[in-house]
Amino acid sequence: MLPQKFPVLQPLVTATLLLSPWLASAAKPNIIVVIADDMGWRDTGYHGNPVVKTPHLDDMASKGLQFDFFYPGQQMCSPGRFATLCGRNPFRVGLHHLGAMRPQEITLAKALKTAGYRTGLFGKWHLGETETSPSRMGFDTAVWSHNFFDLGGKLQIGDTSQKVALEGDTSVACMNLALQFI
Repeated sequence: MLPQKFPVLQPLVTATLLLSPWLASAAKPNIIVVIADDMGWRDTGYHGNPVVKTPHLDDMASKGLQFDFFYPGQQMCSPGRFATLCGRNPFRVGLHHLGAMRPQEITLAKALKTAGYRTGLFGKWHLGETETSPSRMGFDTAVWSHNFFDLGGKLQIGDTSQKVALEGDTSVACMNLALQFI
């Protein structure tokens, strides 16, 4: 169980661990959160899109817990990511536009680490750089960009000056980094 200093995240983590038979059968289940900019509800195969092929997401959806009505709390990158990662309304902390979260925020990554999880983030962060980088906000492994990145882009490794070049489709490259971590 999570310590009392994480009361906002406790129901989310508890529900994730208890509600799904698939998750309940694993000693320590993987918890995977996929955040995609500008992705609509019907942009996956498991929601009936006849054109877009999402076999890995379809497989995860068939075996795990789905939140079909899980809204990010805001339509923009930073506030939406903040709401998802902190379980808080972005307006309550003044993050109603693009920007950085406050360093004192408790993220899902910090909470999961108290339960013995390793945490990783791969791709776009858009919640700050120096004081609120993914590494400082609880992620053990982070290969990230502050903002968007295009084909041939490079992602920063943790809080170092090292970069990893992305080759080909950047979504696939980020997914491959995440799969290596898992």
